[in-house]
Amino acid sequence: LKYDDYVIFFKPKQFNGDNINFNQRLLEILNVPDGYLLNEVLENINNFVRNDNKRCFFIFDALNETTKSTIGFSDIWYNSLQEFINLVNQYSHIQLICTLRTSYVENIWNVRPANLIVINGFKQNSIKDACERYFEYYKIKPSNIDIADLTIFEKPLLLDLYCKLLKSD
Repeated sequence: LKYDDYVIFFKPKQFNGDNINFNQRLLEILNVPDGYLLNEVLENINNFVRNDNKRCFFIFDALNETTKSTIGFSDIWYNSLQEFINLVNQYSHIQLICTLRTSYVENIWNVRPANLIVINGFKQNSIKDACERYFEYYKIKPSNIDIADLTIFEKPLLLDLYCKLLKSD
């Protein structure tokens, strides 16, 4: 990502529910008037950013948080994501980034994607530095950071949640 590229950020919870038509919901979220097809919208976005010599990133963060209307992981990504990926791949200046917990990969794809990137969290030698930065940002003043076992914060999500919960006043 360059600082001047375009980004359209989606919260997968916007796709919660039962029997959701992915293309229709995406067009609704983008506030596209009735009568347009998704490929027409993507073509227009691609032309716009190409003419501006930029890229447009579609980011879907935390696919694993999409649920059915009652309980359980939604099948919208299993049913629609690969088709959307194939569609996006037709456009030179549109990129797609999706994040999810690795335990959900099999719920979305029959075959693990070749371009899947796994982020394992903080390395052992950088956990303390990460904790110090988070604690400074959240104005948390630990008294024992030099002797504390910080390995629980190897996963950035746990460190983030800990700090937010501690400072939730």
